[in-house]
Amino acid sequence: MLNRRSFLASLLAGPAVAKACEGPPSVPTDEPRIWVIVGVNWEHNDEANYPVGGYLTDHVYTDKGLADSVCADLIRRFRDSDDPDDYVGPSVTQPDGWDDWSKGQKWDWLFGLTENPSRSETDFEDGFGWVSLPFEVREMRLPASALAQQALATTRLNEDLE
Repeated sequence: MLNRRSFLASLLAGPAVAKACEGPPSVPTDEPRIWVIVGVNWEHNDEANYPVGGYLTDHVYTDKGLADSVCADLIRRFRDSDDPDDYVGPSVTQPDGWDDWSKGQKWDWLFGLTENPSRSETDFEDGFGWVSLPFEVREMRLPASALAQQALATTRLNEDLE
């Protein structure tokens, strides 16, 4: 006669349970990492600009420091070329003296980079951190298929040079 309790106990103590409890396979750490720069798609309505998603730029680096440096330069160029007032909607209450602030001070406030911002008491959406940074660095791991394509492209390039 089959004893259900001993049968279930043997299942719970067997190697199959240990295999099932291992969890998902871990990502190999030897996969090469790359850093890409992602930008924000901005749209404009009658009052202000607003983000409608992101896009992958043409910037891909194997060195995170270089990616961070290029990203900082892209943000600097964005700040220099765009007017911060175009990113302030009608629901955003500017702090006192907004019109006297420099362009850099306005961007810092809109990006949420100001340490002690002047907060509005009348409106919850007072602009501090209202605008997302226009570019950011993201890490990616190259899958085996990308490495295979890279090796194939290198081989073909070397054949063409010969």
